[in-house]
Amino acid sequence: MSESVVESFFRISPPLNISTEYFKYRKEKNKDNWYITELNDVLDPNKTSDIELREAFWTRVDDKLSKAYGERSANRRKYRNEQGCYIFTWGTTPIYIGMAGGRRGFFQECFAKHKRDLLKDFFCDKNWDKKTYKNHLHLYLIFWNGKTNKILNGRKMVDGKEVYDKKGSLIYTMETYLIIRAIQEGFLDNLLNTDKTNFAWCIKGFFGSIEGAKKSSKWPEHQEQCLKNLKKVFAKQPRKDI
Repeated sequence: MSESVVESFFRISPPLNISTEYFKYRKEKNKDNWYITELNDVLDPNKTSDIELREAFWTRVDDKLSKAYGERSANRRKYRNEQGCYIFTWGTTPIYIGMAGGRRGFFQECFAKHKRDLLKDFFCDKNWDKKTYKNHLHLYLIFWNGKTNKILNGRKMVDGKEVYDKKGSLIYTMETYLIIRAIQEGFLDNLLNTDKTNFAWCIKGFFGSIEGAKKSSKWPEHQEQCLKNLKKVFAKQPRKDI
């Protein structure tokens, strides 16, 4: 392993709040409450008109993270374009874990139509009103701390040529680990992920069970030291949010 890999690391952002202006709502007859139905498409990365709210959101993200990490305005990074993994939480509960490996990073992935559709299904199963739950959806970004992200992308040889290998990338393996980690902490029923949440195998006393991942065993004690930055995200919390 090169020195750059050893000396660099991933960071996890502070929670980024998705405010009420980015949601759609429905109103029940003869009632004053407005209920959350889905995320507005104003955050869609492919939208070409009326992009003010989208730009305002990502500008706040860049500003907040630059301030958190003490960057000067002249040299600040555009975190929206970083590659890495991301986590949506509802209150303190993780509900979706994804990876952003494309050229435009988080900007391209976090609010793509597929993610908004998953969140729409999530909201439709609940009756969460705007007033009570207006600050409950959060986004965490996990990104490379170093100056280059070349080592994030896996490579393999095909017909004598080096090509991109998604499954060989660091962020692919990190996404897998984070999903397994969330399952081990008891959040399987809360995850909207369809990939990497069902395993046809188990390692007795280490991971999974014959009955399935929902009854999986805990990690051995030494594994509890891994990824300390994520302990708050995946720590056991009262399940009053869901």
